[in-house]
Amino acid sequence: MNTIEIFDVIQSKTAAFQDEGNQVYLLLEAEIVQGHRTVLSFVGIENCSTLFLNASIGRLYKKFPQNQIEALLTYDGIEAGSYLGSMLNRVIERSLNPQAYSAIISSALEIA
Repeated sequence: MNTIEIFDVIQSKTAAFQDEGNQVYLLLEAEIVQGHRTVLSFVGIENCSTLFLNASIGRLYKKFPQNQIEALLTYDGIEAGSYLGSMLNRVIERSLNPQAYSAIISSALEIA
């Protein structure tokens, strides 16, 4: 099983930017295409943005079937019930259901 350490890839305790997420995405994509079981480690990451998560993980769910990702990708360094875990779940949910969230955003913009 391979491990991708986000801290080692981006050389920062803060995973905030789209280009950093893109770097991680390319590594994850290569592992999934090859069918390798992979651990994505958040160990050492103190702050993480949804922009980073969308670029790194959300994109995977737009390209690969959910069951394939879930069979090959696990996470380390995310505590149960943590804010990071909650953000990650929302990113995955939005990637799997983009139409539902587009409708919510459109509705909110009409109200404003």
